[in-house]
Amino acid sequence: VAICSYPLFLNPLREAIDHLFMICLKDKYQSFLEPYKNLSFFTITRFVVESLGIVYLGLLIAIIIGDVKIVFSLVGATTGILIKFTFPAILFIKAYRTNITAPSLIDKIDYYSSYFIFVFSIILSFICTGVVIYESI
Repeated sequence: VAICSYPLFLNPLREAIDHLFMICLKDKYQSFLEPYKNLSFFTITRFVVESLGIVYLGLLIAIIIGDVKIVFSLVGATTGILIKFTFPAILFIKAYRTNITAPSLIDKIDYYSSYFIFVFSIILSFICTGVVIYESI
């Protein structure tokens, strides 16, 4: 499972890092990047460097931590809460803002309770991550 799922996580992470670097470097090094805009080796080189950097960073973290239980606990403490509580609350808030014309009392209760769930999930994520780090020490 890990062999097949690691590339699935690697591609969006690499694209996010690539996008972040290009936004930050676009204005500062525009004159330098302009001649290389259409050349494919520049993209392939960047692709390989970013991929190897992510893989080696993951390898370094695995060597330093040494116990997969800690990694799974940290991932579960952060992403589990985000997926189960935070993202649904955010999606409901966005949908509520765009689709409501005359809110009723129940709609307002749902709206404010989703804000409560959002804030509570962020706090809970920090607490769970702290507990995992405390238990691993």
